[in-house]
Amino acid sequence: MMCDLIRERKLEELAEDVPELKCLQKIIDSKESVYISWDLATLYPERINIARSPLVVTAGKVVPYDKRIHDERLKHWYGGSA
Repeated sequence: MMCDLIRERKLEELAEDVPELKCLQKIIDSKESVYISWDLATLYPERINIARSPLVVTAGKVVPYDKRIHDERLKHWYGGSA
Protein backbone atom coordinates (compact mmCIF):
# COMPACT_ATOMS: atom_id res chain seq x y z
CA MET A 1 0.00 0.00 0.00
CA MET A 2 1.21 3.50 -0.82
CA CYS A 3 0.86 4.71 2.79
CA ASP A 4 3.21 1.99 3.99
CA LEU A 5 5.82 2.88 1.37
CA ILE A 6 5.71 6.51 2.46
CA ARG A 7 5.90 5.69 6.17
CA GLU A 8 8.80 3.30 5.61
CA ARG A 9 10.53 5.75 3.24
CA LYS A 10 10.61 3.21 0.40
CA LEU A 11 8.96 5.02 -2.51
CA GLU A 12 11.73 3.90 -4.85
CA GLU A 13 10.05 0.48 -4.81
CA LEU A 14 7.40 2.01 -7.08
CA ALA A 15 9.95 2.16 -9.91
CA GLU A 16 8.94 -1.27 -11.23
CA ASP A 17 5.38 0.03 -11.79
CA VAL A 18 6.36 3.20 -13.66
CA PRO A 19 5.95 1.62 -17.14
CA GLU A 20 2.29 0.92 -16.28
CA LEU A 21 1.57 4.24 -14.56
CA LYS A 22 3.90 7.05 -15.68
CA CYS A 23 2.84 9.53 -12.97
CA LEU A 24 4.56 7.37 -10.36
CA GLN A 25 7.88 8.70 -11.64
CA LYS A 26 6.94 12.19 -10.41
CA ILE A 27 6.26 10.76 -6.96
CA ILE A 28 9.60 8.96 -6.95
CA ASP A 29 11.44 12.06 -8.16
CA SER A 30 9.82 14.15 -5.41
CA LYS A 31 10.04 11.52 -2.70
CA GLU A 32 11.73 13.83 -0.17
CA SER A 33 8.88 16.33 -0.50
CA VAL A 34 6.36 13.49 -0.21
CA TYR A 35 8.00 12.30 3.02
CA ILE A 36 8.02 15.82 4.49
CA SER A 37 4.39 16.42 3.50
CA TRP A 38 3.36 13.11 5.04
CA ASP A 39 5.18 13.90 8.28
CA LEU A 40 3.60 17.34 8.50
CA ALA A 41 0.13 15.97 7.79
CA THR A 42 0.49 13.43 10.58
CA LEU A 43 1.31 16.16 13.10
CA TYR A 44 -2.25 17.49 12.97
CA PRO A 45 -4.47 14.84 11.37
CA GLU A 46 -7.57 16.63 12.64
CA ARG A 47 -6.72 19.53 10.32
CA ILE A 48 -6.68 17.42 7.17
CA ASN A 49 -9.65 17.26 4.78
CA ILE A 50 -12.26 15.26 6.74
CA ALA A 51 -16.05 15.27 6.80
CA ARG A 52 -16.38 17.44 9.89
CA SER A 53 -13.60 19.78 8.78
CA PRO A 54 -13.59 19.90 4.97
CA LEU A 55 -10.76 21.44 3.02
CA VAL A 56 -11.59 25.00 1.98
CA VAL A 57 -10.13 26.26 -1.29
CA THR A 58 -10.10 29.99 -1.90
CA ALA A 59 -9.34 31.73 -5.15
CA GLY A 60 -6.08 33.57 -5.48
CA LYS A 61 -5.04 36.36 -7.79
CA VAL A 62 -6.01 35.78 -11.43
CA VAL A 63 -3.32 37.01 -13.80
CA PRO A 64 -4.09 37.59 -17.49
CA TYR A 65 -2.00 35.76 -20.06
CA ASP A 66 1.08 37.65 -21.17
CA LYS A 67 2.09 37.13 -24.81
CA ARG A 68 5.71 37.83 -23.90
CA ILE A 69 5.85 34.53 -22.03
CA HIS A 70 7.03 31.94 -24.50
CA ASP A 71 6.20 28.83 -22.50
CA GLU A 72 2.87 27.62 -23.88
CA ARG A 73 2.64 24.98 -21.13
CA LEU A 74 1.80 27.76 -18.66
CA LYS A 75 -0.90 29.40 -20.78
CA HIS A 76 -3.83 27.38 -19.37
CA TRP A 77 -2.98 28.50 -15.81
CA TYR A 78 -3.68 32.15 -16.57
CA GLY A 79 -7.03 33.88 -16.13
CA GLY A 80 -7.45 34.79 -19.77
CA SER A 81 -6.17 33.71 -23.14
CA ALA A 82 -4.47 35.54 -25.95
